[in-house]
Amino acid sequence: MTEIPWFVWAAAAAMFLGLLLLLAIAAALLVRWLSRPGGGWKALARQFPAPAEPAGEVHSAATIQIGRVVYKNCVRAVLASEGLYLDAGWLLRQFGQRPILIPWAAIGLPRPTTLHWQAAVELPIGAPPVATLVVKQPLYERLAPRLVPGAIEAELVGEAASGQR
Repeated sequence: MTEIPWFVWAAAAAMFLGLLLLLAIAAALLVRWLSRPGGGWKALARQFPAPAEPAGEVHSAATIQIGRVVYKNCVRAVLASEGLYLDAGWLLRQFGQRPILIPWAAIGLPRPTTLHWQAAVELPIGAPPVATLVVKQPLYERLAPRLVPGAIEAELVGEAASGQR
């Protein structure tokens, strides 16, 4: 039986580490591509930054969709008096997914939809809409009483009227 030279082991280890590095870079690029501007988490974080997590009704491991990106079982949602607080957790914060606090008045009229083949509700955020937020029906039923009916639509009508003068 012949002994395998040390440089063969070193080459195999270097190839393995190179493959791991390549996979890490690919994952980082994928996350960056998914979170690019265009109605996503970053757009909401710019408009609705959260200074700290407010006190309120906590829903851990919530599944939501912002824009075209689904955050499955990784979002901490807090229904607070100030608004809807969303935090994607430590790992996604490293890629720019900062916590957001959406005031209740900034959430538009709900529209029924589905998320992972389950009943859900799509909510436009901001006036004009910055992004869309999709939440599953059970979470929507908890936040619906806190919504300000017609607040965002009244703001849009007011902006249109002031623009016509």
